[in-house]
Amino acid sequence: MDTVIQELRAYPTKKPLRQHADHLKTLMSTTITNKETCLDGLSHDAPSKQLRRLIIRGQDQGGKMCSNVLAMIKDMTDSDMADQEEVNVIKMFKDDKQVVMWPEWLSAGDRKLLQSGTVTPDVTVAVDGSGDYMTVGAAVAAAPSKSGTRYVIKIRAGVYRENVNIPSSKTNLMFIGDGRSNTIITASESVAGGNTTFNSATVG
Repeated sequence: MDTVIQELRAYPTKKPLRQHADHLKTLMSTTITNKETCLDGLSHDAPSKQLRRLIIRGQDQGGKMCSNVLAMIKDMTDSDMADQEEVNVIKMFKDDKQVVMWPEWLSAGDRKLLQSGTVTPDVTVAVDGSGDYMTVGAAVAAAPSKSGTRYVIKIRAGVYRENVNIPSSKTNLMFIGDGRSNTIITASESVAGGNTTFNSATVG
């Protein structure tokens, strides 16, 4: 929470507005998640269950307060970004068609990639075996390290039951699916298996 307070005091002059807003929301979301991680980290023996009962009321109250702060931060930053978007996104008309210019913070390479309409992937992942790889993890492992350009991995529709870890050396990766309800990456890790909520994630 001390970090959140420091970031709020610096807002919005410390870094680009969108980056600062995203950072604030991530920090608050992490604070809420860590509350659950603290409880999940307790073992399931009798003393731990007793300790859980003693602290859970305070944890719930703290969680509600953090949720309220997150909602306020989101409302504040969304309004500020909406105001800035009117400045950064320039709308022009050419041949009776509206042309939208990309925001200033988007790199020239990414603008070109998005303007192409259809992005040509470097590799394709398909759970049915019709692509270059059957798992996202295999595609990530085969991707170049320290890439200076975008490396696009197309993930076709399907449910990919795997834990995908992206090393810091795998820079500039871009995942493109067939829609959040069609391309789903999911896995299950639990305290009983020796994992924590902090070290697990599900992406849809």
